[in-house]
Amino acid sequence: MNPENNTSPTEGRSGPLAGTIVVIIVLALGAFYFWGASVDRADRTSTDIGTDASVEALNTQSDSTELSAIEADLSATELSGLDQELADIDLELNAN
Repeated sequence: MNPENNTSPTEGRSGPLAGTIVVIIVLALGAFYFWGASVDRADRTSTDIGTDASVEALNTQSDSTELSAIEADLSATELSGLDQELADIDLELNAN
């Protein structure tokens, strides 16, 4: 018998097993990275909205469909800075 051919069938299995474990670990790390990035993006979006005074004013408007209530809500709505805000949004969108 040739001593070089005297290997057991389990000796050559550690390489593919180690490769499979490395691939699974890399995939898991990539999944955690993308999951963390999406959670971070969601956190930033929710905190960017915040509680602006104009948003709070819009939330306090009545649900009435009476003409006098609609006119009161419209006169209470602050629209003086709307043009500047829209211009700022346009600049932000064009910058990205």
